[in-house]
Amino acid sequence: MHVDLSLPTNVSISVPIPQGGLDAAARADVCRRVAGDIVRSRTLRHRLLTGIRLAEPNWDILLDLYLSERKGVRVSICDVAFIAGVSRSTGARCVANLIASGALEGVADEQDGRRTWISLSRNMKAALEVYFLQISGVDAVSADSSAKMKAIMFSQFENNCPY
Repeated sequence: MHVDLSLPTNVSISVPIPQGGLDAAARADVCRRVAGDIVRSRTLRHRLLTGIRLAEPNWDILLDLYLSERKGVRVSICDVAFIAGVSRSTGARCVANLIASGALEGVADEQDGRRTWISLSRNMKAALEVYFLQISGVDAVSADSSAKMKAIMFSQFENNCPY
């Protein structure tokens, strides 16, 4: 069986769904495609709607970290301001708030004490994947699991980044 998905930018993809459901690799591929499509959509929005402040740096940071981790690329706190399109001080504040809320984890670089590598927490990565699967139309989680992930995901943003 194939399921045709409509991504956020209305690009359709066809995903084969075996009888027992998607395996981990297929779910990861759908998540990667959806996250990439969201980033392309946001980039297009920023490029075409110049002069209008459409800032959501926390979301930009989470999306880019998700895609970077899928590619095996490490991201430092210094990279975040560029990723989110905000000043360095705002980027650092966003990261600090996301780390404090449990959405991100920071690890000091052993070779350069001035740099800190950041990554998604296990709970945030799982919540993002539930989100990507649900907006893609692939309902690969139970209702209980979905509700639990929603609670985790939304509790992460109690300390929203001021920008």
